[in-house]
Amino acid sequence: MKLLVLLAAWGAASAQLFATMGGGKFGTLSPKTGAFSSIEGQEYLAQGQQLSALNEKDGTYYILGWNEVKSVAELVGWALPDGKLQPPVTLPFNESVFVGVGQTLGWYSQDNYMIVGGRVGGQAPKGNHALGFVDPQTGHFDPLLELEGYLIPVLGGNGVYDSGSEMMLQLFGIPLTKGTAAIAYACFDMTKQGEPTLMMDDVLLGRDISAIASDPVSGLVYGVGCGMGEDGCVTILMTLDPRNQTFTNVAALDNWAGSLGSMSAIDAASRIFYWVSQKAANSSPTAPFYLVGTDMDTGATVSSPQVCSNSTNCLWSMEFYNA
Repeated sequence: MKLLVLLAAWGAASAQLFATMGGGKFGTLSPKTGAFSSIEGQEYLAQGQQLSALNEKDGTYYILGWNEVKSVAELVGWALPDGKLQPPVTLPFNESVFVGVGQTLGWYSQDNYMIVGGRVGGQAPKGNHALGFVDPQTGHFDPLLELEGYLIPVLGGNGVYDSGSEMMLQLFGIPLTKGTAAIAYACFDMTKQGEPTLMMDDVLLGRDISAIASDPVSGLVYGVGCGMGEDGCVTILMTLDPRNQTFTNVAALDNWAGSLGSMSAIDAASRIFYWVSQKAANSSPTAPFYLVGTDMDTGATVSSPQVCSNSTNCLWSMEFYNA
């Protein structure tokens, strides 16, 4: 009964998919046709792939970007639904060669702050990385903890804040021995000064997860990744419960290759997980990409329009907004 009530609440609101693209463009994205409609005059040039988060309370789409003129990292927001670019907030982060490497972003719904992470000192990979809160109105940054330089998020901003468990989940590279590494998730408990728990057990190993999004209805984090089967990598839809740190496979997505970066979004009312992928039968670097809508309960493909012809001029981020 509780799930039905939550679904009804989400379904009562109008919903829309917003996105950013190359060239700093911001606009709406059609799940049915894959067409991107840019909101003119509201561009922000540099941004990290999928370094975005939606503030559902005040309706602002945030990204982490790099101001080339001032040479500073910034928190940048667009007010929804009109898409007006808001005054950026300067962040105390040192950029690397690639915009967005070593950074993360999420919305902390409890206090209406943004969770941000980035390198605050030294040269990569030795510089420390801080995770904490930033007030979008004042720009005040309150660090919770610092991590050693090797515990940095991978390119693509693969992180999400789960409001139900108050955990910030982030993908990291963990060095095992000299010259080798493994991928693990860290769950940062935002109620305990960001106390991290590294997930390195048998449940996680062998799962190459490349896109995750938090479902406000079930309290689970959904993701698309690669599970190792008898014939090698199999693309699967899975869930992660941050409260007990367990994975569950929902369904195999046999017709699709891995996701493009970590771009994903959830339509909570329709129970659809959106992500960007190529067809398994044609996944070359020059093959087209599709905006895939996956049923969150069955794994069935409900929509799959082409969204871009190649990876060089494609989406940078997307978020689903329930107005």
